[in-house]
Amino acid sequence: MAILVDAFDRNTWNDEEEAYFAYVDRVIARGKDERFSNGKPWHAAYLIFKFLRHATQHVRLLSGTLTQTTPAGVAVYGAPRIIEAACHFLKRRGSKLHVALEEKLDIPGEDPNE
Repeated sequence: MAILVDAFDRNTWNDEEEAYFAYVDRVIARGKDERFSNGKPWHAAYLIFKFLRHATQHVRLLSGTLTQTTPAGVAVYGAPRIIEAACHFLKRRGSKLHVALEEKLDIPGEDPNE
């Protein structure tokens, strides 16, 4: 079985992942308006974390689902660092988090639309 990449554990990164995460850090630190690839679940997890940590008032997320953990075992919305970043962001006065989903939540019985 292949070793999974953990967006928050440098020991799981290869050179390509290290370059990707460093690039994201540089662009976000500069506040530059730029598009990011997030084709891999650990890319999405890292971007979500960074957006939540650096946003001052508004975060808008569009996602297929709010996948806690992928079938391959990659934590996305269930990652403790993302949950912590969301809580920290939402404690700021005037902060707003908007989430639009294309599909249902991945938690049985927890879909607010049912």
